[in-house]
Amino acid sequence: MKVALRFFTFSVLLSAFGGCATKPPAGPSTPEWAAIPQGVVETLCLRLKAEGVAEGAPVAIVSTTQPIATMSTIAALAGPDPKKANVQVAAEALRDSQRAIPLILVKGGCTWIAIDPANAYRRGDQMVVELSAPAANPFRRAEAGMFVRVSLAGEHGQWYWISLRPVAGGWVVGNIEALPAI
Repeated sequence: MKVALRFFTFSVLLSAFGGCATKPPAGPSTPEWAAIPQGVVETLCLRLKAEGVAEGAPVAIVSTTQPIATMSTIAALAGPDPKKANVQVAAEALRDSQRAIPLILVKGGCTWIAIDPANAYRRGDQMVVELSAPAANPFRRAEAGMFVRVSLAGEHGQWYWISLRPVAGGWVVGNIEALPAI
């Protein structure tokens, strides 16, 4: 009886810590948007204005999400205290971030110039903003987000992560954080 009880207790502990789990825990979901909502772009506008990037002159923004994320950008989400990522979620995040989704751009806080992806790097004298499609954050449970690259014709880019959190059947912007040099 004692042996059976010990085995049962050991089995429960292993299951609780993932040792014998029958299936891996579900990773965080990502928004299934047909277009990137205006609220996401407007929140990014506020951040860029605060940094002086979107003041005065219009800012060129690629009209659809771009495949700008790499495993290095995903690894940058770990922050200063690297945590172990769920490898499967990281691979899915990379795949999800590569989709092309149109942006909803309307008159708002920033003066955007919507540009075609093919022309993004032909503007050598203008800041260009590119967003990735939404993807899960493999380091933070229940968080998705989008990568943003602000560059001068694709060079010397500053990277950001727009965190998205599920709320009441929808998604809200959590915060926008600058990522370390990638």
